[in-house]
Amino acid sequence: MISGIPAPTQGEFIYPKEIGQELEERLGRWWAEADGDQLKDFHEEAFLSEIYQTLETRFRVAKYLMTKEWNLFVFVIMETDWMQHFLWGEKDRCLFPFYVKIDERIGQLMQLLKEEDVILMMSDHGFGSTQKTFYLNSWLKEKGFLVSKRVRGSYREKLDMGLFHRKEEPSLIQKIKGLWSKKRSEIHWGKTQAYFVNTGYGYGIRINLMGREPEGIVLPEKYHELRNHIIEELHSIVDEEEGRCILEHVYQREDIYWGPHLKMAPDIAFIPHGDYTLNDRVKDKIFKRSRVGQSSHRLEGILILQGPGIKKGKIIEGAHVMDVAPTALYLLGLPVPQDFDGKVLTEALEPEALKASPIRTEDIPLEIDAAEFAMTEAEEKEMRKKLQGIGYMD
Repeated sequence: MISGIPAPTQGEFIYPKEIGQELEERLGRWWAEADGDQLKDFHEEAFLSEIYQTLETRFRVAKYLMTKEWNLFVFVIMETDWMQHFLWGEKDRCLFPFYVKIDERIGQLMQLLKEEDVILMMSDHGFGSTQKTFYLNSWLKEKGFLVSKRVRGSYREKLDMGLFHRKEEPSLIQKIKGLWSKKRSEIHWGKTQAYFVNTGYGYGIRINLMGREPEGIVLPEKYHELRNHIIEELHSIVDEEEGRCILEHVYQREDIYWGPHLKMAPDIAFIPHGDYTLNDRVKDKIFKRSRVGQSSHRLEGILILQGPGIKKGKIIEGAHVMDVAPTALYLLGLPVPQDFDGKVLTEALEPEALKASPIRTEDIPLEIDAAEFAMTEAEEKEMRKKLQGIGYMD
């Protein structure tokens, strides 16, 4: 396994460790991720040069590793995400030629496959143009659920509330963000009832609950009443200038999440209209019009399957990203855990294949044994630079 960004280039990000030395001996300078400075301080020519270089290196490593024995080969292409974030407005000039190059490289990898191999190609999200930014914490402030305070300092930083809303030991990424970013809270926690979280850890509104949040003020017996009130208000948010609702769906967390870590999810979750991006800053306005060519993630992605037992020319309706894991397990001849949220995409499979190899499910307990390790100061500095480049840190 080779970890992706923001893994430090000289750290322990390869398993087994010997693979790194082998790749260096066979391929020379093989490790390449887009430089954080090239992404943060955007200059198109330098950016494109960096992106194409990392893409070529990524496929070169994949091609070499595919010559080894494997049962499951997972290959992640990050460059498409960065290209769409930075150059969405240049589809004909930049994006389409880039996808043609990727298509060529994927075709070369496919030549290394055996007849019995199945290809599953998917994206974790799609992309689309955005019209406006919606400052949800500013809206919460306007409604009286949040109180802000003046922040000293001349710089402007993105608020990382993922560091405020949990008492448990933070994840590795959050440790790094907390160590390096020196975030200054824009929120008066002693007077705030709820706040919007927009980090990799969570996406939604959390109630500033007493006994759970570090500076919680909402009594547990008032939790459901307050949450229902906020949900009612969320349903009524309308961009009067555009004449449309901002949030397409609003959920209580238990409506869509379950399991032993439910308490770590936001109390209120939602799906915004695709024309809007949500920002967690506390501003003096609620909406800001997007610049021309600005884009953001969309729910609809891609899913392609090809190989023995797969129907040809079949359009799969209603597939979900959660269906990928159980489908992959089935194609590997393995049982699917009974508590999986996703399903095997049987509509993509030939009836004969399903008859010859029925779907098996088992009660498989989830066991997580995460090993701890310490990073050097140089590794932390490198990760900070990469996180800044892709927008996770200011």
